[in-house]
Amino acid sequence: MAQSLGQAFGDANGMWYSFLWEYGGKEVENDGKTVAINSKETLAAVEKAVAIYNDCFTADVLAWDDSGNNKAFLAEQISATSNGASVYLTAKANNAPFASDIAHALQPKGPAGRFLSQLNFTHAVMNYSKNQDAAKDFITYIMQPDQYNKWLEASAAYNVPAPKMFEKHPIFDKDPVLTVFRDTISYGRNLGYSGPPTAAASQALTKYLIVNMFAEAAKGGKSPKDAITFTEGELNKIYSAKK
Repeated sequence: MAQSLGQAFGDANGMWYSFLWEYGGKEVENDGKTVAINSKETLAAVEKAVAIYNDCFTADVLAWDDSGNNKAFLAEQISATSNGASVYLTAKANNAPFASDIAHALQPKGPAGRFLSQLNFTHAVMNYSKNQDAAKDFITYIMQPDQYNKWLEASAAYNVPAPKMFEKHPIFDKDPVLTVFRDTISYGRNLGYSGPPTAAASQALTKYLIVNMFAEAAKGGKSPKDAITFTEGELNKIYSAKK
């Protein structure tokens, strides 16, 4: 089993945010301002991640982008990874001899439960645009169920959204290998948990602060405690500036 500990926007953030939450760790308190990363729960998560890295991962995961785990799996270098349906869909499209052996399962529970980083969408219209009303109407249109359902169908359940209404989408019954992705909706959490999804939470994600916390400890650049303390300082810079 392996997953990126590098600057992989989707896979690394998705994996390690979820891992943090499953051990009871969190970025901030409910107020969305008070940094709460330095806790015994976060320490337990980081120490477990170090053990997993040493027992299961190869050193190159520290440099993997979002395609790293897909390539390793399809090259039969690893036998399990945390991912959406893309590995399976690629193997199936390329008639890989092991495609029929691929299965999906929910990420294992941690001491605090099972949680996943949910897919979120952010659409923006520039205030200098001469077509703001048309752009807003278009965004509203494409995100309506009638349109989004077609997108979800075309992606073969890859773009699973947050609303529970999509649990009834027929795509999850067309291919039994994809059915489990319907259940991911129930375990989704937003960025910045346990606060709301804010600009500060987005900045922390784009700086890979949570991922780097795990990576630094895994590669031995910092002890787990020191990695957490450093991350706490970086998060405080962001959240204090946004108050």
